[in-house]
Amino acid sequence: MAQHYKDLIAWQKAMDLVAALYDATENFPKRETYSLADQMRRAAVSVPSTLRRGRHTSVAVSFGISFDTRVGL
Repeated sequence: MAQHYKDLIAWQKAMDLVAALYDATENFPKRETYSLADQMRRAAVSVPSTLRRGRHTSVAVSFGISFDTRVGL
């Protein structure tokens, strides 16, 4: 079992996605800088952030919190 969140393959791949997405959105038109590009970047960053946070909490508790958030509870 991974001792640190950076050892998780999912976290490493999520960070690769973040880097690729930042590179791709750099070429977006300026009018998209604070709309579509920003939204895509924030969404991509949320994946490794969630994995990091989830690594330090109970899976059951984390799932419950995430589920409650998704269904609006």
